[in-house]
This record gives sequence, C-alpha cells and structure tokens, in this order.
Amino acid sequence: MSTQVSGSPEEVRATILEITHGQLPDITVDASGLTPVIMQAVDLTANLGQIILLGSPRQSYQGDLTRLLSEIHLRNLTMRGALEWILPEYPPTATFGNKALPVLSHVEKQQILFSWIDKGQLNLEPLISHRITPDAIQ
Repeated sequence: MSTQVSGSPEEVRATILEITHGQLPDITVDASGLTPVIMQAVDLTANLGQIILLGSPRQSYQGDLTRLLSEIHLRNLTMRGALEWILPEYPPTATFGNKALPVLSHVEKQQILFSWIDKGQLNLEPLISHRITPDAIQ
C-alpha cells in the first residue's frame, strides 16, 4: 500500500495507525529528501522494518544523531539508500578482494521483471490508464 500522510507528528502517527489497523508499517519510504522526515520515518516504522531513502538531504540539519542511531540499533531497523545510479548496467564479471558486488545489475532486474510478467506474477493492466495512438500525442 502506498499512502502519503501530512500533518503534525501526532496526526501523522494516528492516521498511519488508522490506515494500518494499529500496526506500524514494515517498510517506510522517504521520497522528500528532507532531513526531518527521515527521523519521522524511523519513528513510524515497525521494529525489524526498513526505511528506504529515495531522496538525499540537501541542506544542513542540526539534530540528535544518537537518538536516530539508537532507534535503528535497538529496534533492529534497516535504512537503505535507493540511488540506482551506482548500480552496474550488466552483471559484474570482476571481483574486489574475492567478493562480487552484492547487488543486481539493471539487466538482471529487468530479466526478473519480465519473468514475473511472463509467469503472470506481475499484472501490468491496472497500471495502464490511457491508450492513445502516436499521432494523437502532442
């Protein structure tokens, strides 16, 4: 489920708990790139959950890093950056220190997606909102 919620921290938490029937989400995504939102995402993610950072903070921010790291550590949260610019286009063929990169390349991800579509595990039809002919495109 994808939901955007705004308001005071208390209002946001109440709305999320209402939407999720009293459970905090296992995965929280920050697409704003605003540093204060990252701490809010940590507060609103269930224990053992993941915080995905799509946006990168661009401004300096004064805050309590100890509180952030304590929440991550004590609640066993995982924080991931989702910037795909550093991912290889094709599967890596070289190793560094006898280790291959622990990431999928863009080609490997595309192969997975196409196999899901082929097997009927990923239905794209609900994502199509309009169909127009090329000559109707402006």
